[in-house]
Amino acid sequence: SPSRCRGTVLADDMGLGKTLQLLTFIAQAFEEDSQLSPALVVAPVALLENWRNELERFFLPGTLPLLLLYGSTLRTLRVGKAELDEELRAQGVTRLLKKNWIGDARLVLTTYETMRDLEFALASQPWSIMVCDEAQKIKTPAALVTRSAKKQKVRFRVACTGTPVENTLADLWCLFDFVQPGMLGALSHFSRTYRQPIEAKTDEQVAKVEELRALIHPQILHRKKADVAKDLPSPLEDQECKRLPMSGYQVRLYERALKT
Repeated sequence: SPSRCRGTVLADDMGLGKTLQLLTFIAQAFEEDSQLSPALVVAPVALLENWRNELERFFLPGTLPLLLLYGSTLRTLRVGKAELDEELRAQGVTRLLKKNWIGDARLVLTTYETMRDLEFALASQPWSIMVCDEAQKIKTPAALVTRSAKKQKVRFRVACTGTPVENTLADLWCLFDFVQPGMLGALSHFSRTYRQPIEAKTDEQVAKVEELRALIHPQILHRKKADVAKDLPSPLEDQECKRLPMSGYQVRLYERALKT
């Protein structure tokens, strides 16, 4: 990176240690090059504590000095309204961080909402690695949080999600537009080439699925529990429950969601 590969999608099943994998990758990167810019992890609020716990549990103290850009720490680092430059206020830039706010941190952990609100401040900081945990949060191309993620100045990006496709193949396109912009072309081109024939279940569906899999294979890791943790019991599936039909109202809502 960044000349040949700018990022990857980590799509392992839940329970296979994606957080630990990523922390190990980040720690190794700093071990190999101590001059790297800090790393940024963006995650839902509910997962912030998990990231901190994994770091404290599996790594020696000081391996990755951490800054949790959230809560009381965030409040102390934000520039007060009285300190803001008049010109910036006039331009609507009212959410900034103090000079040298990052300190000695090698790893900054924050939320999607904080990244969106502090887009200007975070985008002015170079990052070596950026991880978007539960990356389905950036699956909507026009959303402010998606735009903010793509504006960050990053050498290597990682989209981490166990569900790279939740509703339509546009979810997958958006993840790859974050980690490797341009690889799947524009959204309109991707829709014509892959999404429409695959989702329409035409005769060319199988061929297009395999073509798309081959294209993204070098930059996606998708391990299943059945392949890795073979000692675990097989999951139980209720076939009757899976065949329950949706009501007409539910079908209309679902189809409307797919179109948007």
